[in-house]
Amino acid sequence: MNGNNHASRRDRPTFADESLLSLRIVGAVANAMDIDPVDCPPLFEAIDPSALDTLFEGRESRGSLVFEYAGYVVTTDNEGNVTLSEPNEP
Repeated sequence: MNGNNHASRRDRPTFADESLLSLRIVGAVANAMDIDPVDCPPLFEAIDPSALDTLFEGRESRGSLVFEYAGYVVTTDNEGNVTLSEPNEP
């Protein structure tokens, strides 16, 4: 922390480096939006983060999950890959 008790952007954790899938997703969205991860909308408004983190745990089968979060279509799979895309216009 710096002297005024506010963490600077570089002092905050880099969520994209986290092992939890939910934190990697927030980090990817923050990066795409060019904002700090703590400024992202709450992930729980789109999906249950705890369920997301355990969805592929201990599974050998293949699978993927697609959901919308913060204006992006998020695709993740059993290997932990995270892909963001713009939602299709109606």
